[in-house]
Amino acid sequence: MMFNSNTFKKSALQQLKKNIVSPLLVSFTSLTIIALIIGPNVSKGAYTRLSLPTLILLLILGTLTMAMSSFCIKIATLQRKVTYLDFIEGFSNFTKGFLGSLWMYLWISIWLCLLVVPGFVKAFAYSQMFFVMADHPDIGPIKAMNISKVMTSGHKMDLFLMAVSFAGWLLLSSCTGGILLIWVIPYMSLAYTNAYYYLKEEAFRTGKLTSADFA
Repeated sequence: MMFNSNTFKKSALQQLKKNIVSPLLVSFTSLTIIALIIGPNVSKGAYTRLSLPTLILLLILGTLTMAMSSFCIKIATLQRKVTYLDFIEGFSNFTKGFLGSLWMYLWISIWLCLLVVPGFVKAFAYSQMFFVMADHPDIGPIKAMNISKVMTSGHKMDLFLMAVSFAGWLLLSSCTGGILLIWVIPYMSLAYTNAYYYLKEEAFRTGKLTSADFA
Protein backbone atom coordinates (compact mmCIF):
# COMPACT_ATOMS: atom_id res chain seq x y z
CA MET A 1 0.00 0.00 0.00
CA MET A 2 1.27 3.45 -0.97
CA PHE A 3 0.87 6.59 1.14
CA ASN A 4 -2.65 7.68 0.21
CA SER A 5 -4.03 10.75 1.94
CA ASN A 6 -7.50 10.16 0.45
CA THR A 7 -7.65 6.79 2.20
CA PHE A 8 -6.62 8.33 5.51
CA LYS A 9 -9.22 11.08 5.12
CA LYS A 10 -12.01 8.64 4.24
CA SER A 11 -11.17 6.57 7.30
CA ALA A 12 -11.25 9.76 9.39
CA LEU A 13 -14.77 10.52 8.17
CA GLN A 14 -15.91 7.02 9.11
CA GLN A 15 -14.33 7.36 12.53
CA LEU A 16 -16.06 10.71 13.04
CA LYS A 17 -19.45 9.20 12.21
CA LYS A 18 -18.99 6.71 15.03
CA ASN A 19 -17.75 9.35 17.51
CA ILE A 20 -19.27 12.59 16.31
CA VAL A 21 -20.17 14.35 19.59
CA SER A 22 -16.98 14.06 21.67
CA PRO A 23 -14.59 15.20 18.88
CA LEU A 24 -16.68 18.34 18.36
CA LEU A 25 -16.58 19.08 22.09
CA VAL A 26 -12.85 18.48 22.14
CA SER A 27 -12.13 20.87 19.26
CA PHE A 28 -14.49 23.48 20.75
CA THR A 29 -12.60 23.27 24.04
CA SER A 30 -9.22 23.55 22.32
CA LEU A 31 -10.28 26.52 20.20
CA THR A 32 -11.76 28.28 23.23
CA ILE A 33 -8.55 27.87 25.23
CA ILE A 34 -6.45 29.15 22.33
CA ALA A 35 -8.77 32.11 21.70
CA LEU A 36 -8.99 33.18 25.34
CA ILE A 37 -5.41 32.58 26.51
CA ILE A 38 -3.17 32.71 23.45
CA GLY A 39 -5.07 34.91 21.00
CA PRO A 40 -4.87 38.26 22.85
CA ASN A 41 -1.07 38.11 22.97
CA VAL A 42 -0.47 37.25 19.30
CA SER A 43 -1.05 40.80 18.08
CA LYS A 44 1.40 42.08 20.71
CA GLY A 45 4.22 39.99 19.27
CA ALA A 46 4.70 38.22 22.59
CA TYR A 47 5.74 34.94 21.00
CA THR A 48 8.50 36.14 18.69
CA ARG A 49 11.33 34.96 20.98
CA LEU A 50 11.95 32.45 23.75
CA SER A 51 10.47 34.26 26.74
CA LEU A 52 8.02 33.58 29.56
CA PRO A 53 4.98 34.17 27.27
CA THR A 54 6.51 31.78 24.72
CA LEU A 55 7.06 29.13 27.39
CA ILE A 56 3.44 29.51 28.51
CA LEU A 57 2.37 29.18 24.87
CA LEU A 58 4.43 26.00 24.48
CA LEU A 59 2.95 24.60 27.70
CA ILE A 60 -0.61 25.22 26.51
CA LEU A 61 -0.09 24.04 22.93
CA GLY A 62 1.98 21.06 24.04
CA THR A 63 -0.66 20.00 26.54
CA LEU A 64 -3.48 20.40 23.99
CA THR A 65 -1.52 18.57 21.27
CA MET A 66 -0.69 15.72 23.65
CA ALA A 67 -4.31 15.42 24.77
CA MET A 68 -5.62 15.58 21.20
CA SER A 69 -3.09 12.99 19.99
CA SER A 70 -4.04 10.60 22.81
CA PHE A 71 -7.71 11.18 22.08
CA CYS A 72 -7.32 10.42 18.36
CA ILE A 73 -5.17 7.37 19.09
CA LYS A 74 -8.03 6.01 21.20
CA ILE A 75 -10.59 6.67 18.46
CA ALA A 76 -8.39 4.85 15.93
CA THR A 77 -7.63 1.84 18.12
CA LEU A 78 -10.31 1.25 20.75
CA GLN A 79 -13.37 -0.82 19.93
CA ARG A 80 -15.72 1.54 21.77
CA LYS A 81 -17.05 5.05 21.62
CA VAL A 82 -14.47 7.50 22.89
CA THR A 83 -15.79 10.10 25.32
CA TYR A 84 -14.86 13.64 26.30
CA LEU A 85 -13.30 12.23 29.48
CA ASP A 86 -10.77 10.39 27.29
CA PHE A 87 -9.59 13.81 26.11
CA ILE A 88 -9.41 15.18 29.64
CA GLU A 89 -7.26 12.21 30.67
CA GLY A 90 -4.72 13.31 28.08
CA PHE A 91 -4.05 16.47 30.12
CA SER A 92 -2.23 14.30 32.67
CA ASN A 93 0.66 14.19 30.19
CA PHE A 94 1.14 17.98 30.31
CA THR A 95 4.82 17.66 31.32
CA LYS A 96 5.64 15.50 28.32
CA GLY A 97 3.53 17.76 26.11
CA PHE A 98 5.41 20.86 27.25
CA LEU A 99 8.84 19.24 26.90
CA GLY A 100 7.88 17.89 23.48
CA SER A 101 6.69 21.28 22.21
CA LEU A 102 9.77 23.00 23.68
CA TRP A 103 12.14 20.47 22.09
CA MET A 104 10.41 20.82 18.72
CA TYR A 105 10.35 24.63 18.97
CA LEU A 106 14.09 24.76 19.67
CA TRP A 107 15.04 22.53 16.77
CA ILE A 108 12.71 24.15 14.24
CA SER A 109 14.00 27.56 15.36
CA ILE A 110 17.58 26.42 14.79
CA TRP A 111 16.76 25.23 11.28
CA LEU A 112 14.80 28.40 10.50
CA CYS A 113 17.85 30.44 11.48
CA LEU A 114 19.69 28.70 8.65
CA LEU A 115 17.01 28.88 5.96
CA VAL A 116 13.21 28.85 5.83
CA VAL A 117 12.95 25.75 3.64
CA PRO A 118 15.04 23.46 5.91
CA GLY A 119 12.97 24.59 8.90
CA PHE A 120 9.79 23.85 6.99
CA VAL A 121 11.05 20.40 6.00
CA LYS A 122 12.10 19.59 9.57
CA ALA A 123 8.64 20.51 10.84
CA PHE A 124 7.27 17.60 8.80
CA ALA A 125 10.16 15.37 9.91
CA TYR A 126 9.17 15.96 13.54
CA SER A 127 5.41 15.79 12.89
CA GLN A 128 4.90 12.27 14.29
CA MET A 129 6.56 12.73 17.68
CA PHE A 130 3.37 13.53 19.62
CA PHE A 131 1.63 10.51 18.13
CA VAL A 132 4.62 8.37 19.13
CA MET A 133 4.47 9.66 22.71
CA ALA A 134 0.69 9.21 22.90
CA ASP A 135 0.89 5.69 21.44
CA HIS A 136 3.86 4.72 23.63
CA PRO A 137 3.63 6.59 26.96
CA ASP A 138 7.06 5.40 28.13
CA ILE A 139 8.83 7.19 25.27
CA GLY A 140 10.09 10.74 25.89
CA PRO A 141 10.36 13.70 23.49
CA ILE A 142 13.97 13.15 22.37
CA LYS A 143 13.46 9.52 21.42
CA ALA A 144 10.04 10.29 19.92
CA MET A 145 11.59 12.94 17.67
CA ASN A 146 14.26 10.52 16.49
CA ILE A 147 11.60 7.89 15.72
CA SER A 148 9.53 10.50 13.88
CA LYS A 149 12.51 11.39 11.67
CA VAL A 150 12.88 7.74 10.70
CA MET A 151 9.17 7.26 10.09
CA THR A 152 8.87 10.33 7.86
CA SER A 153 11.97 9.57 5.81
CA GLY A 154 10.83 9.57 2.19
CA HIS A 155 7.35 10.81 3.12
CA LYS A 156 7.81 14.47 4.03
CA MET A 157 6.49 15.53 0.62
CA ASP A 158 3.51 13.20 1.10
CA LEU A 159 2.75 14.86 4.42
CA PHE A 160 3.13 18.30 2.86
CA LEU A 161 0.71 17.47 0.05
CA MET A 162 -1.71 16.05 2.60
CA ALA A 163 -1.55 19.36 4.48
CA VAL A 164 -2.20 21.25 1.23
CA SER A 165 -5.26 19.07 0.58
CA PHE A 166 -6.91 20.62 3.65
CA ALA A 167 -6.36 24.18 2.39
CA GLY A 168 -9.89 24.39 1.00
CA TRP A 169 -11.40 23.38 4.34
CA LEU A 170 -9.27 25.94 6.18
CA LEU A 171 -10.26 28.66 3.72
CA LEU A 172 -13.91 27.75 4.13
CA SER A 173 -13.44 27.82 7.90
CA SER A 174 -12.11 31.38 7.71
CA CYS A 175 -15.24 32.36 5.78
CA THR A 176 -17.35 31.10 8.71
CA GLY A 177 -15.37 33.05 11.28
CA GLY A 178 -13.62 29.89 12.39
CA ILE A 179 -16.82 28.09 13.39
CA LEU A 180 -16.25 25.30 10.88
CA LEU A 181 -12.92 24.55 12.57
CA ILE A 182 -14.90 22.77 15.28
CA TRP A 183 -15.43 20.01 12.71
CA VAL A 184 -12.31 20.46 10.56
CA ILE A 185 -9.83 20.05 13.45
CA PRO A 186 -10.94 16.53 14.47
CA TYR A 187 -11.24 15.59 10.79
CA MET A 188 -7.65 16.65 10.12
CA SER A 189 -6.36 15.19 13.38
CA LEU A 190 -7.86 11.77 12.70
CA ALA A 191 -6.58 11.78 9.11
CA TYR A 192 -3.06 12.42 10.40
CA THR A 193 -3.53 9.74 13.05
CA ASN A 194 -4.31 7.25 10.29
CA ALA A 195 -1.24 8.46 8.39
CA TYR A 196 0.84 7.89 11.53
CA TYR A 197 -0.21 4.25 11.72
CA TYR A 198 0.59 3.79 8.04
CA LEU A 199 4.06 5.29 8.51
CA LYS A 200 4.64 3.14 11.58
CA GLU A 201 3.59 -0.06 9.81
CA GLU A 202 5.71 0.78 6.79
CA ALA A 203 8.73 1.44 9.01
CA PHE A 204 8.25 -2.03 10.53
CA ARG A 205 7.73 -3.64 7.13
CA THR A 206 10.85 -2.10 5.61
CA GLY A 207 12.97 -2.75 8.68
CA LYS A 208 13.66 0.93 9.38
CA LEU A 209 12.20 0.39 12.86
CA THR A 210 11.51 -2.62 15.06
CA SER A 211 9.41 -3.16 18.17
CA ALA A 212 12.60 -2.73 20.21
CA ASP A 213 12.81 0.91 19.06
CA PHE A 214 9.50 1.58 20.83
CA ALA A 215 10.52 -0.16 24.05
